[in-house]
Parts: sequence; structure tokens; C-alpha cells
Amino acid sequence: MRFDNRPADALRITPRPVLLTAHEAETLAAQAIALIRDRGESVLNAIDDGIYILDADTRTLFVNTAGARMLGYPSSREMIGQPQHQLIHHSYADGSEFPVEECPIYYSVKDGIQQQVGGDTFWRKDGTPLPVDYTSIPLKEGRRVVGAVVTFRDVSEHLQAEQAAARLAGERRALAEAEQARAALARNERRYRSLVESIAAIVWTRAPDGQFVDEQSMWCAFTGQRPDEARGRGWLDAVHPDDRARVRATWDTAVAGTMRYEAMLRLRRADGEYRRMVARAVPVRESDGSVHEWIGTHTDVTDLLARER
Repeated sequence: MRFDNRPADALRITPRPVLLTAHEAETLAAQAIALIRDRGESVLNAIDDGIYILDADTRTLFVNTAGARMLGYPSSREMIGQPQHQLIHHSYADGSEFPVEECPIYYSVKDGIQQQVGGDTFWRKDGTPLPVDYTSIPLKEGRRVVGAVVTFRDVSEHLQAEQAAARLAGERRALAEAEQARAALARNERRYRSLVESIAAIVWTRAPDGQFVDEQSMWCAFTGQRPDEARGRGWLDAVHPDDRARVRATWDTAVAGTMRYEAMLRLRRADGEYRRMVARAVPVRESDGSVHEWIGTHTDVTDLLARER
């Protein structure tokens, strides 16, 4: 006995295609046609896509099991003899009426033209929409169109996946835009802070009712008050006791009338020295005229007044 010492890969056998004679091919084709003719309903019911057959008046002659299930019919018998358009294709996706004269399936029957449509809507028995892609193929006897075969597929999952992808892309864009907005706001805040720190004044903001609510870094740095001490009307504690009642009354009048505020006062510095200040503030209004907040300044004029004496 002779053994071949060639590697295993070299011994691998490549199958050769089996060539049928013309007679054998015709015989197999005839068998397939006979199978479809004799067991056509069983063959169509074994297909996962929905299939229905229409007559020349677009009435339903047959619906396979998958099609009836997708359309919410326990039995296809309920659909037999019914006008296909009025039964499952009567409305657009938004619920508005879909005239039969505009229906591609109608044209495939009336004009004998194959139609392939994506992103359409059929309607289930319970009135809910079924997103579908479908193909409508005319059935002809000679040149006469005697009906159509419509195959359709439920694309709900595909549509949901596209919507989810679109939502994700939208969320990513929104996050990117929000990040850009935050970065721009941070830049603007830094510019504003630099501007404020470069001028010889204390800049502050107050709520529409005139109360300190936000942390006022410049005020606290000058007066030495903690944010919780300045909050509300606590800022008045930094005003000289002899000026306090007058300043409070002037400020309350401005807030009540939502008008410009101006006062001369003595303000205690963090080291305990009282400095003479000119206080000014104006209301910042919303589009409806209501006050959004107050923006004000305290400008130290102690040295200026001393030079004028």
C-alpha cells in the first residue's frame, strides 16, 4: 500500500459543481411549480413576510398567516372579500385620509405597474399603525391585469432603531452645544469678573425684592461680612449706624417704585474703618416689565472728598 506524505492541506478535496442536463433542470422546475400549485397556501403561510393577493377590484382574495398576524386579525377569513385599501391602507401615518386614487397598490392593479414602497403605514384591526415596506406586483393574464400580489414587512423595530439613533445623535449634539454654552459662559464670567475687579467700585446684585440672595464676593471682600451675614437685609449691618435708617428707607422706596436708587453713606471696611460711598442701583427688567434683579455699585469717594476740602 502506498501512502501520500503530502501535507493535509494539499489533500483537501474541492467539490465540483454538479451540472444538470437541460432535461434534468426542466424536470426540477416542473416539480417546483407542481409543489407551489398543489400546496401553494401552505408555502405562502410558511413565509415570515406578510402576503396578500388582490383581485382586479383590489378586494382581498388571500392573506397568509404572517400577514394576518401582523395586521391583528386572528383569522384571515375576516379579511377575505374586503376592499384592501379601506381595510388596512385608508390613512396616512398622521391619521389623515389617504385617497385610494393616490395609493401605489391601486396603481399596480389599475395600470399594471410594479410598485416598491418604503416607510408607508398599514393599519391594524385595533386601529393602531403598522410601519411597513411593501412591494406590489401585478398579476396578469396575457395583457390583462387580474389582480396583484402584495408582500410587506413590519419595519417597527428598524424604525425604532433609527429613531433611537436620531435621539442619541440629538442628545450628543445637545450635550456638545451645552458644553460650548458653558464654556462661553465661563469665559464671559471671567471677563466680567476682571472688569469688575478693575474698577474702583463694589458691584453687587440683589433679588427683585431688594434682598441679598446670591454670594456677593466683592461686597464680602470689602466689608468682611460672610455671605450668610450679608444675606437678606444683613448688608445694612455694614452701614454706619447713623446712616442706616436713611439708607434703608431710600432703598425700600426705590424697590417699591422699581426706580433708580442713589444714596451717600458710610460703609464699614473689613479693617473697621468707615469709608464714604456713593451707592447707585438700577432694576434689570424682563420683557414684560417686571424686575428680574437689581444691579448696583458702591463707589469709594473718601479720598476725593478729602481733596476737595
